[in-house]
Amino acid sequence: CDLGRRYKITKIAFKGHKLFSEEELRAMMKEAREGLDYSENTVGRDAARIREKYGERAYILAEVAPTHVIDREKPEVGILYTIQENQEVSVGRIVIQGNTKTRTDVILPELKDFTPGEKFNNKLLSKGIARHRDRGYFDAQGGILYRTESGGAPNERDVVIDVKEGPTGNNRFAGGFSSSFGILGILEF
Repeated sequence: CDLGRRYKITKIAFKGHKLFSEEELRAMMKEAREGLDYSENTVGRDAARIREKYGERAYILAEVAPTHVIDREKPEVGILYTIQENQEVSVGRIVIQGNTKTRTDVILPELKDFTPGEKFNNKLLSKGIARHRDRGYFDAQGGILYRTESGGAPNERDVVIDVKEGPTGNNRFAGGFSSSFGILGILEF
């Protein structure tokens, strides 16, 4: 691409998809559309959305690789999303690490929709992680992160959840004097 030159998207195509139809794939795209200006960032974000939808259907190892074909005569570009679906994945073990104060049996129920043996659904896992963030048990900045690892079977992935626990309680003591009320004190646990 020439620096500073705007390219219009003239065609978007898909290759290698079986799970979703072309219409369904197009509906997943929110930013890159035919007739709009080409941006590598918007194409990449749409590829990530497509991968996410595959992940909701247990294809968390799906690969979505966008490539572009530039017209040398006109400022136009075509986009081809090559999809390698790979295999459907199920949930293996769920391993909690880093919890020194919070018991594992307190953490696991928040992942109630995401259980071992079921088809892997990254949306349900994200909802469970969000429930934990809302509870406030863990540090607000990066207090709960997850990753997947190979499981016991080829089509199984273990989920490792790393937690960084936040403070479990606060103590506060305060005192003062007021001419209207006399000596004041606050004791908070």
